[in-house]
Amino acid sequence: MDWDAQAAVFDDEPDHGLRDPRVRAAWA
Repeated sequence: MDWDAQAAVFDDEPDHGLRDPRVRAAWA
């Protein structure tokens, strides 16, 4: 996988979730 190519959209995947403030807070 080309992570540089995926970087812009990776967090849009529902199971990655880092665009969701609740999920971000859990990881912070």
